[in-house]
Amino acid sequence: MGPRKLDGSPWGVSDSVRMHAWFRTEAQRQLRQRDYDLYGIPLDGRVNQPVKRGTTTEWVVNPAWSKNRHNGKDREALEENLWTEFCSEPRDPDAELAKIGLAHQEDQLPPGAAAMQAALAPIIAQNRTLIQQNVQLLAALKAARSNGKGGVPPGPPATEGSPSALEKVTT
Repeated sequence: MGPRKLDGSPWGVSDSVRMHAWFRTEAQRQLRQRDYDLYGIPLDGRVNQPVKRGTTTEWVVNPAWSKNRHNGKDREALEENLWTEFCSEPRDPDAELAKIGLAHQEDQLPPGAAAMQAALAPIIAQNRTLIQQNVQLLAALKAARSNGKGGVPPGPPATEGSPSALEKVTT
């Protein structure tokens, strides 16, 4: 699920990716602040601390910090919650990006993508037609079964001695 503009259309991929990256950083910031407030873990997230041993200083892991520090699952869960809440209602991409100091960025197709789209357009159209036909046939089959008639709804006539495609599927 991604963010939607005020007119209901989806945001551009580029803007959506940059906004999602900001939420990832925000989740990390919030968890580091929580770790600092609850356990005293430094805001940079390091769980090691300097210990003086004679004239030298060594860095050792603080076991309490290591145990209580947030983990990747915590960050992923918070990030997902923030993103889901953000995507729950339509928003103006320009205004939202401006709030975090970014400007709108037009999506750019990689080199050769336009030619690839043009080459795939007839195949995609044909697939859409086939999907629509399959949906109609399935609806007719369900309707025939729910009417108690069972069997196969009327379809294209079968040639002598060969069952129709639907009879092959249902038998």
